[in-house]
Amino acid sequence: MMALLLSKSSTDNIATRLWNDWRRAATIHTDFIQSFEMTMKLVAPERLGSFGGSIRQDYDQIWDSTAVEAAQSLVDTLVAGIMPPWSPWFMLVPGEVVTGDDRKVIGDLLAAVNRTLLIELNVTNIVKEAQAAFLDLMCGSADLMVKPRKDGRGVAFKCQPIEQIKVLRESDGSVTHIFREFEYSAAELLRFFRDKLPQIAIAELEEDITRIYRVVEATVLDAGSPIEDPQWMRFLLTDLSGSASGVASVTDIGPLILEQEDLDFNPHHVINWAPVPNSPYGRGPATMAYGDIRSLNKTKELLLKNMWKQVAGVYTYKPDGIFNPKTMRPRPGAFIPVGSTSTQEPTIAPLPFSSDIGAAQIGIADLRESIRAMFLSGSFSPVQGTKMSATEIVTRSRELADRLGATYAGIVNDLLIPIIEKTIRILAKQKRIPEQIKLDRSVVDVVFLAQLAQAQRLQEVDSMLQFAQFAQLLTQGDPSQAILDPVKFQRRIAELLAVDSRLLKSDAELEQQAQRLAQAQAQTQQAAPVAAPGGIQ
Repeated sequence: MMALLLSKSSTDNIATRLWNDWRRAATIHTDFIQSFEMTMKLVAPERLGSFGGSIRQDYDQIWDSTAVEAAQSLVDTLVAGIMPPWSPWFMLVPGEVVTGDDRKVIGDLLAAVNRTLLIELNVTNIVKEAQAAFLDLMCGSADLMVKPRKDGRGVAFKCQPIEQIKVLRESDGSVTHIFREFEYSAAELLRFFRDKLPQIAIAELEEDITRIYRVVEATVLDAGSPIEDPQWMRFLLTDLSGSASGVASVTDIGPLILEQEDLDFNPHHVINWAPVPNSPYGRGPATMAYGDIRSLNKTKELLLKNMWKQVAGVYTYKPDGIFNPKTMRPRPGAFIPVGSTSTQEPTIAPLPFSSDIGAAQIGIADLRESIRAMFLSGSFSPVQGTKMSATEIVTRSRELADRLGATYAGIVNDLLIPIIEKTIRILAKQKRIPEQIKLDRSVVDVVFLAQLAQAQRLQEVDSMLQFAQFAQLLTQGDPSQAILDPVKFQRRIAELLAVDSRLLKSDAELEQQAQRLAQAQAQTQQAAPVAAPGGIQ
């Protein structure tokens, strides 16, 4: 469901339009959050404290920790495979339009920028907040915010709980509206926004300053801004015709805008693990494995209860007037008076059970394997035995890229690249890096260095090396038949493997090297003795 896009030049009642858009977004959000809450209870119940429920009750529903462990393992693996805090995980490089010696000049400039960016990100809370965002992503969707720090030095990140975020997207999947809700008392509205309120509203608010009202923050795309440089607007609005508690107001003046400002960029990054048709939200591995996770917990619950009965024992007795169950104390050395110890008609007999613990264990093993497969546990398992060969590394990387390729591409395009781009803009505005540096993907591009990025690039490197072998076989060493440029070939592999451009020779240096080699060969030929006629030297 799409909303009407807003423009700064719009003359319509923006407050009413935004309030209606928020209502539509809230309706869509309700269906998603029900699925999100049910799934999150089984993989991270402590995460649901913001829902207002009982964490104790949520923990009591978990009888097996397979899904909890698998979800956290995948979260940690994503952080380590995308933005490892112990090593550089991205590098700005010259874009495709930069050629010749300009690549080295720009590469040297970007090398200094890379150091500043990585140092700045390493001292931020990005890893901690990314872990929280990826945990939400296990259940479908997540939101990670980036903003300048309040002290004006550096950037700060914040994972916004997805249950507080309501989103509207265009038909192409791009986000156009992001809403957050707050609760303000009448006293707070008067304190912060008195000059924005009409007199009739002020009079009513002063009648009961403890009354609670809903305030909505709307981050909206400016439809009139250029596609290559989208502009965003932020609104803070409320509707005094009804409070958050549902009590109607006698004043019906419609929605009001309390604050409005232009933003340098959209601070929100709403990402989905896998898209859901006709929905701004997604589904994650925990959502897809919900049936198995729930079945495993129920099976484990029944198994443990049955084992408890078998360990503690459940007995039947015959009221023969001799045995008294109220005075029975089964302990070592105890004497228990009974009427009969016959195997046919004993006074006390254990109650037989019809359950099969062995069959339950087989079912539990199958469910655990299915859950771990859904959370990609096998794809990231540690290497056992001897070290892998280069072929095995490429094969495993290809399998990893195939299984996680679409999700990783979404994380890169919707989260990582925007975060780096906005960090550059913030630091440039703070005079920490040159203002002319912009991540436009043409003059300045970005290469990711972590494990998941390398897994995808290794496939292209493997294909290039195979082609080089075929080319050598086909040309059989004849340079006139060769179509492969060795210099360009090496540069492309260096780009794929993210080799620092400072380590590579420029075109000018290669040309100087070729000239020196030609001069050396010419001098060698001139210094060689010339054979005299008749073979006499």
